[in-house]
Amino acid sequence: MRTESWRHLACFALAVAVILGGSTIFYAARESKYADYLESTQRKGLSQLMNSISSAQSALEKAKYTPQGNLRMRLAAEIWKECASAEAALSALPVEGNRVERLTQYVEKTGDYAYSLFASAANGSFEEEAWQKLYALTESAASLSKTIAPLKEAGDCGVMSFQTLYSDGMERFSDGIGKINDSFPETESLSYDGIYSAEMEERKALALVGTEITPSEEMEQNAKKLLGKEAQLVGTSDGIIPCVFYSAGEKSAAFCKSGGNLLSYCDGREIGESRITQEYASRCAQEFVKSIGLPEMTVTETEEQGGILSLKMACSENGLTAYPDCVRIGIAMDDGSVVRWDAAEYLMHHTSRDPADPRISLEDAQSALPDSLTATDARLTYCPTPGGSERLCWEIICENEDGTQIYLYVNADSGQVEDVQIHP
Repeated sequence: MRTESWRHLACFALAVAVILGGSTIFYAARESKYADYLESTQRKGLSQLMNSISSAQSALEKAKYTPQGNLRMRLAAEIWKECASAEAALSALPVEGNRVERLTQYVEKTGDYAYSLFASAANGSFEEEAWQKLYALTESAASLSKTIAPLKEAGDCGVMSFQTLYSDGMERFSDGIGKINDSFPETESLSYDGIYSAEMEERKALALVGTEITPSEEMEQNAKKLLGKEAQLVGTSDGIIPCVFYSAGEKSAAFCKSGGNLLSYCDGREIGESRITQEYASRCAQEFVKSIGLPEMTVTETEEQGGILSLKMACSENGLTAYPDCVRIGIAMDDGSVVRWDAAEYLMHHTSRDPADPRISLEDAQSALPDSLTATDARLTYCPTPGGSERLCWEIICENEDGTQIYLYVNADSGQVEDVQIHP
């Protein structure tokens, strides 16, 4: 009997060993495949970075000797495309973002600036001085291409393995990329209509210009009025919009240091079953906007999800809708209370504007419509540009043959169609 028990025990132990051994082999094989995939992906990323920088450099060189016209436009588009590819490759490298900050800054600015020139040229504007600024970036591309080349060659010939780097040399690789980044010159600020422009770097919250610092006692009173008596100060921020943070249970809010405006608000409570209509929720949003002293707002977008109706609302003054001056608000569909608020865009852009004086009449603007669209309404609006400025546009609301709403935005000064939006 004892012998039989030992035999059963030995068989069980052997079975466990086989299972564990098989599992070890399975997971080791899977880990090996993943390591091979990671190696291949990162080697391709380094190769993509080198090829994209080299292609961008070539296009920059060609553009210097190309007269105004379609070819120069195509080269600007190519520079934009290759810089976007280089940016993606940099983000895929196994290094921390701050180790490639200058390199990323260069490809971001160069690509975005090239795109802005392409867009201007498409509208018939070739400002030679602006193109000269693009050509000035050629030398940096050549320098970067030359510096990265040895890394690519080491990877291609197998001298450098990302798998080996992960096990014993990642810091050396990161340091190597970091040295390339640190030796690379800061990309100069560029003045243009784009997200990486000098104007965007220096922008201020226009709605807060000239406002005074709100006393801490008044700020605390506002917080307790919104969050409840248990509201507590939890921190401050000195960013583009300096603010003070308060919280109470599941509620939190940020108030601007200057002016005391409500910057953001969140109520993290659980939302119950929907009991109100979207029309009623929209009225609740309008009442809240009015209660905190903001000008009249027009609802421009709505989306209901998770029991919350999210509305985007733009400022409407003097018969014009200013899309840059927008707020985002969330209304709980169980009781109509405000559970989300974000006024950052409004505070950044709202300012007094001169009366609108469009050079292009509505009749002329509508002449740009294709035959497949039928205009149903129109109004003057201010539309944001990539660089944070704005353009006076005719917003022409149309319908296609299927009844889908199409919004066309026609520049009220030039007559060019600036944007098209589809609202299914």
